[in-house]
Amino acid sequence: MTVSATPLCLSFAVGACSYGRLLVACTPKGICAVLLGGIGGVGATERDLVADLRRRFPGAVLRSSDGTARESLDVVRAVIEGTSAQEPKLHLIGTPFQKQVWSALVRVPSGATVSYAQLAKRAGLEARDSRAVAGACAKNHIAVLVPCHRVVRTDGAMGGYHWGTDMKQGLLAAEREKRTGKALPV
Repeated sequence: MTVSATPLCLSFAVGACSYGRLLVACTPKGICAVLLGGIGGVGATERDLVADLRRRFPGAVLRSSDGTARESLDVVRAVIEGTSAQEPKLHLIGTPFQKQVWSALVRVPSGATVSYAQLAKRAGLEARDSRAVAGACAKNHIAVLVPCHRVVRTDGAMGGYHWGTDMKQGLLAAEREKRTGKALPV
């Protein structure tokens, strides 16, 4: 006899923010995905964002725009726009290693940056684990709230970002401006 696992059920909503399109997906445990689109052609349409969500969560049952997802979208949009400091409940879906890295990542202060080696140390790992840490960052489904945009290369260069370096620089500049009250170069 085989036992079939219950598929993951995600509700999602799509809206807009100052960075372009925004998709927020959640489970009953919390927000499990925040996807950005519209900059540099990445995720330029709602269809692109939903396809990205399906790719990240194969086999999941997707439900569009229920009340919880719509409320979560509003909360995430307010956090992104800097009109709310609320920390929404997150549902980190990944391996234990990825969750360890992501948990360290959410403790990096807004507007600050760390290298992959520094993030490894913050996660209780060795600096030599920086490549594995970079891999965990690349698998992050929760843009902005699990702030992989705050991780830079050891030499201080921006490095990659799923939604493009322009988006990464824009997010960091907005965070620094909010923190200091004045615009700063990235």
